[in-house]
Amino acid sequence: MISALGVQIISHIFHISLLFFLLSHGVTAWAQNVTTLTPTPFPASGDLAVDTDGNIFIADFGTDENRPNGTSIKKVTPAGEVSVFVDSLSGGTGNTFDSQGNLYQSSFAGDRVDRISPDGVVTRFAGSGQGISRPFGLTFDSQGNLFVANWSTNSITKITPGGVSTIFSQSALLDGPIGLTSDDQDNLYISNFYSGDIIKLTPAGQASLIADTSVLGSRSNGHIIFANERLYVAGTNTNKVFELSLAGELKVLAGTGTQGVVDGPLLEATLSRPNGIDVSPDGRLLYVNNAAAGVYFSPNVVRVIELPTIGPAFEINAGHAGAWFNPDTAGQGQFIDVEPETQFMFVSWFTYTDAASDNPFEQRWLTAQGNYSGNTAELDLWETLGGRFDDPQEVTRTRIGEVTLNFNDCEQGLMSYNIDEEELLGEFPLNRVIGGSGNVCEGLGGNATQAVDINAGMDGAWFDSDTPGQGFFIDAHTDPEGDNFIFVSWFTYGEQTASGQRWLTAQGGFEGSTAEIDVWETTGGSFNDPEPVSRTKVGTMSLDFTDCSNAQLTYSLPADPAEGDIAITRVIPGGQALCEELAGAE
Repeated sequence: MISALGVQIISHIFHISLLFFLLSHGVTAWAQNVTTLTPTPFPASGDLAVDTDGNIFIADFGTDENRPNGTSIKKVTPAGEVSVFVDSLSGGTGNTFDSQGNLYQSSFAGDRVDRISPDGVVTRFAGSGQGISRPFGLTFDSQGNLFVANWSTNSITKITPGGVSTIFSQSALLDGPIGLTSDDQDNLYISNFYSGDIIKLTPAGQASLIADTSVLGSRSNGHIIFANERLYVAGTNTNKVFELSLAGELKVLAGTGTQGVVDGPLLEATLSRPNGIDVSPDGRLLYVNNAAAGVYFSPNVVRVIELPTIGPAFEINAGHAGAWFNPDTAGQGQFIDVEPETQFMFVSWFTYTDAASDNPFEQRWLTAQGNYSGNTAELDLWETLGGRFDDPQEVTRTRIGEVTLNFNDCEQGLMSYNIDEEELLGEFPLNRVIGGSGNVCEGLGGNATQAVDINAGMDGAWFDSDTPGQGFFIDAHTDPEGDNFIFVSWFTYGEQTASGQRWLTAQGGFEGSTAEIDVWETTGGSFNDPEPVSRTKVGTMSLDFTDCSNAQLTYSLPADPAEGDIAITRVIPGGQALCEELAGAE
């Protein structure tokens, strides 16, 4: 249901009812893909690094993993044009750029690290006399220190800008270290080839295990890169690429596990022993090199993995209010309400019980609230139980965890959650339900807004003060086809689930101050899971707004049977200011 509207944003051409049907049957929106940038294979089996212009520099390790006889670095333009950059390596492995645009390249068989100027002049930077022994991954910290992963000694060497070399770590957790990267706090992250472990080294040298990719089948990792506030890992022997949060949550980003070079959606495309990995300058593309079709190790092709749009932090404002969803989980979503003066955020989350719970696949709704700062909201997560449909029966409210929302811009964000006792921990992308509704958010940053009787300023949380623990979220905007569209979620109770929780949705057009829309019930899903859902029309709803803070809601649910009128008002005082501004009211 929610996802259907997401597809509407992408297609702009389908009728709303068709979209609802497609998405409630598991079709997802905003799918990222894996493509092949260089269809013609060439020798390039080592690591890769991307410069500030988007050019990709790939080292050649050799003809197979036991023959480090590669000598060249290839340069690949963003358009896929391949040329030889230098040809003087001895089994090229890890590489990285410094702040001046020089490429640093390790040679496995030569026990050395070279510095290569932008015009291709090669200078020896460090060798075996400075603690370099079968080097792989390279990375710089913010002070200009170079760190080198030494395969044969299970160690990390640190080389200062002045050339002073020391052993930074020889932790027992290092087990065939290959990949090496650093975050913006100067923590190092190492991918182990033998164990599949991902190790974190603090600036003080303290080592810890943050993830074990072997739980997803990978014991022979390739390289690793920090970007977009997370880590990306090449799972060489699993033919997959992993995404790893800094909190340690690991998931498969791309690849089915079958070795191949088939393009397509992230989890349907095939990869072939991916090894090198880096991101484009804007953080939207992930590049990996893998073996060409039909070969085990080399020659190679460059694959492009599309990532969700990551932009500069955009401060939360009243325009972020409205309906949001994860395109991977049909029939689930979030409603957000924002009160800018006190920087308060309220979120409702309509989802389902987890597949492993005592009562799986039942409707469930949660709420979160708290303050925000900048582009981030860290909120407490609550569950409210014990109510009855449209009835003032007393409810109980229990804190069950926390959620964090980060917004990249007015259209995309990221939501992470931790439900303590249920051991549910994860994150997912957030996209707007109604395409183009970010224009009000952007308008608060200086762009034009729109004005209608029912307007985007009515977005947010509403409730009937006589029935605590129940309520509504409203999202009203002009849709991509230019029509007025309103979406409502209704958090209530019923006898349909073991917990007693029930949620409904309503959607359709509006004119002036009135919306007459259909009411739907969506069932059968699983918590943050792409389980197919079913969607049934259960009645109708009418909304009549008397002003920016009050409305009369009339409902008819013949199957229950139930009908009635509810006077609703805003949950967060002060939220009417944007509505009045858009409507031109004093």
